[in-house]
Amino acid sequence: DNDKKSTAIVDFLKKQGVPEEDIKTTSYKMTPRYQSYNCLTPLRVSVVEKTSISSNSRACPPPTIAGYTFNTAVEVTLRDFAKQDLNQLVSGVVDAGANNVSALRFELADPSSARTLVKAQAIRKAMDQAKQLAKTGGFSLGRLLAIDEQGGGGIYYEKATLGIGGSADSLSLPTSVPTLPVGSQEISITVTLRYSLD
Repeated sequence: DNDKKSTAIVDFLKKQGVPEEDIKTTSYKMTPRYQSYNCLTPLRVSVVEKTSISSNSRACPPPTIAGYTFNTAVEVTLRDFAKQDLNQLVSGVVDAGANNVSALRFELADPSSARTLVKAQAIRKAMDQAKQLAKTGGFSLGRLLAIDEQGGGGIYYEKATLGIGGSADSLSLPTSVPTLPVGSQEISITVTLRYSLD
């Protein structure tokens, strides 16, 4: 049953346009389920000079394996939110048999390129401000001596990663999935330009 659910989940993701290389199995577990017995150990009761043993008492056998629980965890990476609706995907994998969707995180696919772009914009803006200050103050800018940088963060979300788990002995699931907004976050880079003055 667990294998059927896992196959159904992967098939659904592929039909939604998620590339096979962005669907990765991260764990596969087989856990035994034990049957315990509710029984009594032999009970001896002494009354005066007579000793009796309860006829209803019996030794309790050790727990035995009654079955196994299989659990598969899959990591899915989404790269194009215009084509892949996150809420629809989560709802779909739950309908396909997943009973645990967790570890959702958003991150940049290429953070270094985003930082380079924002840094270049910050430098151009700082140069324009320096020229304006020089004009207002009546002095001339000389050679650019140094560029100091501070800051970091994410410019916008390009990629979402979430974990999907399935278990063979699940009980019940919510009938709806809450809205999962992607949102955005800006990179903040501060640059300080140091010039010589003519």
